[in-house]
Amino acid sequence: MDWAALADAAPDPDLLQRSRQSADLPTILDALAGAAIAGAASEATLANGFERLLLVQLETVLQRERSGAGTLRLEAIERSVNAAIAADELPAAARTLFATLCRRVRRSNGVSGRDLVPVKAAMVDDALARLGLDLHRRQIGHGRRVLADTYSAGEAAGQRFEFYPAITEAA
Repeated sequence: MDWAALADAAPDPDLLQRSRQSADLPTILDALAGAAIAGAASEATLANGFERLLLVQLETVLQRERSGAGTLRLEAIERSVNAAIAADELPAAARTLFATLCRRVRRSNGVSGRDLVPVKAAMVDDALARLGLDLHRRQIGHGRRVLADTYSAGEAAGQRFEFYPAITEAA
């Protein structure tokens, strides 16, 4: 497992990106099972690796939840954890671990996208221009469409995006 091999070192951007992209319910449940089993077996390095992976994935789920993107919510994960424990598919320690990790993620992510709304339009336009994006809208009937080139450029920019969980300097 890549996260366990890091020990306390910072992960590289590729590992972070792969971890964020795999933030789905089955992967999170598997990582919770791995962390709980490793912890019970006193495999501290492996348990720590699973916990670091879970922190990144739960943070990703929380950020998606707060921004309205994605459908997976922390509450849904909690229900699935409880159901898996009841079906004897997860160790009971997974419930406590999940609750602990959720508290850590929620504490470290006090700022939501809505807290940052008062950003000047010029700053946003400059940032989009640096990413090579030129957003145009054209009216078609009652809906709006995004141009295919703009969509592709946005997807490419999203792949290059490096998410950092905290704001480091004032705007």
